[in-house]
Amino acid sequence: MSKVVSVRLPDEAWRELDAVATEHGIGVSEHARAVLLESLDRGDARLGVDLSSQATVPEQLTTVERHTLATLHRILARLVEAPSTVDQTRDPELKFDLERDGDQADQLQQARILEQGWVIEYPRVFNEVITELPRRDSGFVLDVLDMFRFVGASLDRLPADQRAALGDSAASALSFSGFDGNDSYESALLTYARDLIRRGKWSMLADHFQQRFPHDGGNSHRPMVAVYRRMLEVFTPIWRDKIRSASGEPGSFDLSREELAKVAAASVHPSRRV
Repeated sequence: MSKVVSVRLPDEAWRELDAVATEHGIGVSEHARAVLLESLDRGDARLGVDLSSQATVPEQLTTVERHTLATLHRILARLVEAPSTVDQTRDPELKFDLERDGDQADQLQQARILEQGWVIEYPRVFNEVITELPRRDSGFVLDVLDMFRFVGASLDRLPADQRAALGDSAASALSFSGFDGNDSYESALLTYARDLIRRGKWSMLADHFQQRFPHDGGNSHRPMVAVYRRMLEVFTPIWRDKIRSASGEPGSFDLSREELAKVAAASVHPSRRV
């Protein structure tokens, strides 16, 4: 059974809350509900567990759930490799995943936490399970990568004189900048985008996820979601028209200089446009 919670907020607080919810693509009520549910995580900072992106940790598990999870940890304790024995030549992400399992002692300790029912330490057991990335947010990542795939290809095939007329500033705006790894929401988007690239998707954008300067693994180090949303608002109707009218001939899906300029212009906040 669900309960309804009503709260009264000052106008300024409401406007700020509405702005945050809009940036996440949801309504104020849905955002408030998520925040309230996340507040139920009762981890203790003294135990050294980072709960900033962790999914809601259960306050109670059934006996069967505790026994099942504890048994799985005891099985893993007999299979896990000690971090020092992990092959250093393996794929870095695979190596990271293997080391994340810890060692035998760590797995046995998690089993003990579950068997003893130490609820305050459940965040340690569920430490690697982060908050779900909703379909709308996952779809947003796909839309952004698609947009930069097509505007990038169009820009590459633009005649030199038209590219010069477009300008370096617009060309820079049409290059994927990544997501802000310092923001919990954008960091989740970045993690998903990185995994897509790792799986060979959007390979034409793979260079933007390289660790070397200036890409830093796709970390923009500045908020980009609002920028991408404005660009998508302009790009999406243009792209739909391209799909409807395309002949299938080479270049029929390319955006013109004027269309590219419109998408690039949208990257600038309205208050700062000339």
